[in-house]
Amino acid sequence: MAGKYNVKVQYAACVATITLGTVVILTTVHLLRDLDTQENAAKVRAGTVARVVARAVIPGVEQNDANLVERAVAQSVTEEEVLYLRVLGKNDNVIFRPPQNVEPAGLVLVKVPIISNAAKLGMVEVGMGRAAMSGQLMLTALWNLGVGAVLLVVAVGASFLVSAPVRSSLRELHEFIKRVSVGGGAKGERLDSDLAEVDEVAKELSDVMRRVEEAQAKLERAQKQLKATQKEMDEYTYVISHDLKEPL
Repeated sequence: MAGKYNVKVQYAACVATITLGTVVILTTVHLLRDLDTQENAAKVRAGTVARVVARAVIPGVEQNDANLVERAVAQSVTEEEVLYLRVLGKNDNVIFRPPQNVEPAGLVLVKVPIISNAAKLGMVEVGMGRAAMSGQLMLTALWNLGVGAVLLVVAVGASFLVSAPVRSSLRELHEFIKRVSVGGGAKGERLDSDLAEVDEVAKELSDVMRRVEEAQAKLERAQKQLKATQKEMDEYTYVISHDLKEPL
């Protein structure tokens, strides 16, 4: 059989479950929104770097000079989280790609055209890492968990206060039942607790006890009548027996 828990524990468990569920849902929503915000911020940063590089490498791209493009890139890129960069020519040929480039998969990738005199000379691709994004998301998660822990403590404490009238009313009902069970000690008494439901139970119990007492009284009267009838039958039987024996 499953263990039984008192009202205090059940209230606390119910409130804790609801609070934890709410915290998890709100944390998930907050993280998703923060992720979208950080993703857009990373795209803006990557786009800014790409546009700066696109302007700086115009002379090198026009001359198809990889060394000139490399120097322009080195002077233009100051963002530490740029982990991927390529400068492409007009025919999508790679003019420059740093040897420390990582694969673009998993990066925030932005492509910006290289334009000079309204003519497209090529393309700059910039891939931004997600370290800053991950750090911010971790801070968001820790903040939400901290707030959730505080809310959980407050909610459980509040559940003790909320359950206090219920526990008090149940104790009063228990005492009332004990008085009723000991020889009808609560006869005619009306329970006045903080809960209407408990008062209704006490009223029904009093009605039941009243009906039981009435039934007992009827039973006692019936037993008395039965004894009187039995006595009359005994006397009648004695008279008949005596009359039958007299002629003999």
